[in-house]
Amino acid sequence: MIEYLKGHTSAESALIVDDYPYGFRLRCKIRYWLEYKDGFGFRFVSQTTNPKKSVETWNKPKARVYCDGPSFLIRNANNHISWTGFYLGSLTEAMARDILTTHAEKLPREFIPKLEQFIKFKAEYDRLKDEGVPFQKAGFLAVRRTMPASSLKLPLRDKISAHFQGAAPDLTPLMDSGTIGDLEDYLDLFNLTFKDFIEEKHEV
Repeated sequence: MIEYLKGHTSAESALIVDDYPYGFRLRCKIRYWLEYKDGFGFRFVSQTTNPKKSVETWNKPKARVYCDGPSFLIRNANNHISWTGFYLGSLTEAMARDILTTHAEKLPREFIPKLEQFIKFKAEYDRLKDEGVPFQKAGFLAVRRTMPASSLKLPLRDKISAHFQGAAPDLTPLMDSGTIGDLEDYLDLFNLTFKDFIEEKHEV
């Protein structure tokens, strides 16, 4: 049986296991936490003590890659600490709603609005796709209809131009009836880069 853990979000609030193998013969402490960073997502972090030191000394933390969707610190049936997570692009509306209903109290408070926003987006996106709207246009329209207007520190067109060293592609045909702000929101929602978008490597 899997136990979902909460409240372990930093080194200071980490879950500590006192007896953990260190190499073949030594034992140490290890601590686990699941950190959340806005704009990046969640990542699982572990850190051991160095039993070769006379004073308790923590080694450098080991962090996994970020996951942009809802993620959880868990204890599995073997009493091992691990994590599980979902990338936003892999979630259906039903899955996202179930996670929000069942596990909201285990998620960071600042992540809840993003998940709620994603659910609204996904519902509108799926509706448009069912009507036969091409996926890219459906994405832009769903963003515009379900998300607040962007407030950009630097216009997206300037960012793209800088990224492509002044040879930015014409986005107008891709945007159709969307706006530059819509594209910024669309990319941000899935943590895409401009290069990912132009090369159509993203999934929605």
